[in-house]
Amino acid sequence: MNKNIIAGFGKAIQFAIWGAGGGAIGALIAEPFFVLMIQQAYNSLSAKVFTSSIWFGLIGAGIAIALLSASFQYLKRGLQLGKAIRDGIWVGFLAGAIAGGIAEYLYSSIGPTEFLRIICWGIAGVLLGLGLSFRIPNLGQLRGMGGGLAGGLLGGGLFVLLAVVSGSSETAARLLGSAAIGFCIGLMIAIIETAFREVWLEIRYNPKESRTVSLGSEPVSIGGDPNICTVYARNAPPVALRYQLTQGQILCEDIPAGTTHTVRPGDQQMVGAIAIVVCAAAASPQLASSSPDLASQYPSQTVLQSQNQFSLRLNRRVIALTDGTRLSPQEIPGLEPQNADNIVAEVSHNPKDPTILGLKNCSCRSWIATLPSGEQKQIDPGRNIKLAAATKINFGSVAGEIC
Repeated sequence: MNKNIIAGFGKAIQFAIWGAGGGAIGALIAEPFFVLMIQQAYNSLSAKVFTSSIWFGLIGAGIAIALLSASFQYLKRGLQLGKAIRDGIWVGFLAGAIAGGIAEYLYSSIGPTEFLRIICWGIAGVLLGLGLSFRIPNLGQLRGMGGGLAGGLLGGGLFVLLAVVSGSSETAARLLGSAAIGFCIGLMIAIIETAFREVWLEIRYNPKESRTVSLGSEPVSIGGDPNICTVYARNAPPVALRYQLTQGQILCEDIPAGTTHTVRPGDQQMVGAIAIVVCAAAASPQLASSSPDLASQYPSQTVLQSQNQFSLRLNRRVIALTDGTRLSPQEIPGLEPQNADNIVAEVSHNPKDPTILGLKNCSCRSWIATLPSGEQKQIDPGRNIKLAAATKINFGSVAGEIC
């Protein structure tokens, strides 16, 4: 979990800053309603509840729009402010309005206490996180609500500190307090999503820049059209790949080729100029529940790679080759397995030297391997080829290269 939090720290800070801006802008827009409520000195409970709901709702809408914009920016899809407004305004407004109505009703019934103010911002955070869970890919309802609750309570505490304890003007305190709430909600949603996710994609733009996006039941698409893809990849087809976690399996759909295959933690593919790496938390319950063989193969690594850093490049796909990796006909099309285990190739180490890895032919047909020296060898069923960079293997229907 600690590694996850550290890896997602940049995302959390970005969401927090955007959330703070959204909270401040929402409060600025809502300020006339707050002033009106004070000036009119409403005696009617319904009028007070209505006005408070509007004030809370506008702040919630500002935070929701800002966090959706942060999500688009984080995945390099551009600002897309219009889409953020369409998807976020009612989610945020309803979350804030409900919390504001509850807050005013409790204030009028029990009496205004700062503890109730904090609780009400916690409620707003829960509802906001719940709404965003349907807008941010695979955020998850529990993670969204948990992050919203933590952020709402923390932000509510800072709001009280700024509005009551500080000596600043009431208007400035409300603006700063709303910014603090947006900051904390954005921060905590990103932190909790990162800390408790189990399977995700790491998007590598270059050796120093990467992004992550959680996998789940909602498909995650990668391609060159930012309006329809989750992750933008320059110089790629409009939708190149689509990933989804379903029934304990990670599926990758190659849209241009019209094929779907199972991928494993550590598998890597290229889309345009970016690399997509499949990652999983140690002993991920989602994978272990229906795929115990995968859980046993990858027991203790977060991003799984071979000790010798070998991979098999098949067209645009890059498959990590670790000791124990098994490949199926879905991963090497055209090969038929010898046995009922549906395995056509398997990586294993040399019994005399564990540092030497080989790829065993478990299929029904021979392969032709071209070594780095140019020498060609026929790899019959049941035989192994030593893994070495620049070795090329013709599997029959497809050809690959060890890298």
